[in-house]
Amino acid sequence: MMRAPKYSPKEAEVMARRFFTYDYHDRGMLKWQGYFLSDHTTALRRQRQQQPEVEQPQLAEQEIGRRLARSWNRQTVVHLQLNVLDPNQTVVGLTGVVAGHNESMVVLKDCHQHYHQLLIDQLR
Repeated sequence: MMRAPKYSPKEAEVMARRFFTYDYHDRGMLKWQGYFLSDHTTALRRQRQQQPEVEQPQLAEQEIGRRLARSWNRQTVVHLQLNVLDPNQTVVGLTGVVAGHNESMVVLKDCHQHYHQLLIDQLR
């Protein structure tokens, strides 16, 4: 049977400080996500989907291009609004990562791994 070595309180403190400084990586809020029940997450998702899209002002073409390029380069999520109304007369919005774009079109990949081809002229 192997025994753990004994350390003086000072040595133990130095080892602990070194561990928390260099080796331990806190997962932040991620560690608490396990406490949500699936019913809670489903209800929250449903509530988000039922909220109507708040119409944002029309952006200049340069600003739209800048946001698309940033999402493309950094692979970050971007929220786009279309100059299209749904049957309830509210603005349609899409959220995802830019999978490709050119001067006239953008391809957006949403969280369900679906691809949406959008004309730049359709964006707000």
